[in-house]
Amino acid sequence: MSLLAAAAGVVAGSSALTLLNARRRETAWRHAFPPEGQFIPVEGRRIHAHVSGRTDAPAVVLIHGANGNLRDFTFDLADRLAGRFRVIATGAVTGRRLGLSERHATDPDRDL
Repeated sequence: MSLLAAAAGVVAGSSALTLLNARRRETAWRHAFPPEGQFIPVEGRRIHAHVSGRTDAPAVVLIHGANGNLRDFTFDLADRLAGRFRVIATGAVTGRRLGLSERHATDPDRDL
C-alpha cells in the first residue's frame, strides 16, 4: 500500500468519525433545546415561526434571512414588540440551511 493510499484512508476515516460525532451532538442538542414556536405549513413546506403579542393588535412580520435563525428574533426583539403588536417571526426561508424552516424546491441552496 502506498503512502498516499494510507493517508487517504486516514483522512476518509477521520471524516467519517467527525460526521458521526457531529450528528450525535446535534441530536443531543435538539433534545436539550427544542425549537421555540411552531411549524406552519406554507405551500407544501414547513416554516418555523414564533407568534406572540396581542391578537387584536396590528401585525409585524419578521422574516429572517442571511446568516441566522429564528432565535435571533425571539432572544429579545419579539418580546419588546409584543406589547404593542402581534409579532409573527419566521426563521430563514431561503439561503443556507441555518434555521429549521424547509427550503422551497426551487431554492438553489436547499441542499447545502
